[in-house]
Amino acid sequence: MMLSIGTIATAYNRREISMIIQFQKHIDGRSTMRCLRDNGSSTYQTESEYFVKHDLLHVSVESVLNTKNAFFGLIAQGWDIDWFEIPAPGETEKRSISAEALFVEQLVGLVQLSWYREISLSELSEMITLSEWNLDKLDCLSDNVLFQIDTTFRKLLEEWEHLTPGSTMEIFFGPNGFELPGSAIASITKQE
Repeated sequence: MMLSIGTIATAYNRREISMIIQFQKHIDGRSTMRCLRDNGSSTYQTESEYFVKHDLLHVSVESVLNTKNAFFGLIAQGWDIDWFEIPAPGETEKRSISAEALFVEQLVGLVQLSWYREISLSELSEMITLSEWNLDKLDCLSDNVLFQIDTTFRKLLEEWEHLTPGSTMEIFFGPNGFELPGSAIASITKQE
């Protein structure tokens, strides 16, 4: 069963949650990421397998680095997913993202590149150090932090891959960061 607005409100009231992020695996093979904010608004997009992995990696990076103004932080603040690519309604230009969001996006890109090239974590660390990207927060990216990001991502990906079609994986986001509960990392709810 999908969460109702009342159930979402209860979840917000029980915890300090400003947003529930849902990754839904449809029976027809499509996937959707939906972000439900505490004010009742939401944003969503249909996703390819690539973008499911990309967004789960965002969860991993943003949770380990405890960011507040990167991709999911901006969505919790009211951004629609589309606004990262096109101007918001009534605006003529695409919005500028925060320095933190740019840093995270660049890091996510480098980590994804490392998977496709099958680069080890130590090689990734060296690649980040030598990169010409605007990674001005390199001091926070120790080998241990990269290992935590990789481990978190692999656990989330395992949950996603074992999710049965018609089910939803939920991750909670709030002022204290992400809530990735239990050994399963995220909670699973069954759609009817």
